[in-house]
Amino acid sequence: MLVRRFSGGYHLPSVPLPAGGPECLGGRDRKDCGSPQTTPMAKGKKKLEVVHLVCEETGDQNYTLRRKTGGEKLKVKKYSPRLRKHTVHNEKRK
Repeated sequence: MLVRRFSGGYHLPSVPLPAGGPECLGGRDRKDCGSPQTTPMAKGKKKLEVVHLVCEETGDQNYTLRRKTGGEKLKVKKYSPRLRKHTVHNEKRK
């Protein structure tokens, strides 16, 4: 036997209503209902920061990278167009 609710839907009278009352039925996402649908949202992505690679010999910023925050500073051999050879480049954060 189905009984009509005052908000327009149907429910079985033998089924207990949620703690928030009949307005918590129907899949609505309300905080006061205490339903499992009010779970927190997914975690956001980790922030990336822009990092420049600076030539040790000339001081030119030849390369840019996007890295996760934290961690050790990079020290990489990269090509320097001014010197036309590979030199050591250090990480510089802006």
